[in-house]
Amino acid sequence: VLPQVLALYSGRKKMSLSNCLHKPDEERTKEKHVPEMKLSGNHVDIRCGATVMHPATEKHYIGTIRLFGITKEGNVTLELGCQQIWPGLGEPVASFRVCDLEKYKGLLAVAYCNLHGCWENYMEL
Repeated sequence: VLPQVLALYSGRKKMSLSNCLHKPDEERTKEKHVPEMKLSGNHVDIRCGATVMHPATEKHYIGTIRLFGITKEGNVTLELGCQQIWPGLGEPVASFRVCDLEKYKGLLAVAYCNLHGCWENYMEL
């Protein structure tokens, strides 16, 4: 979904999203890395793990959760927000308010795990 030129920064590492994204499929729908989205009005709540929350320890953690919007006009991907999560200090959850939600055809959540890379989930609007 994201163009190859988009890059995700986590700490001092720069990673091309096109090389590191894991996408949910039928076998991984309960994967604890997948950023699950819930939309209520123009608020998006994201948590990593549908049934089992991702660990939040100093050795294994979700470092960032990012939200992107894909526009209806021009099919442009825009970053709508980023939540930094410090190792061992917070659960892998984020909440964003999206202005002008009606201009987007979909939302993309991307979570970065320090051990297992980037994970994405797409929600069609």
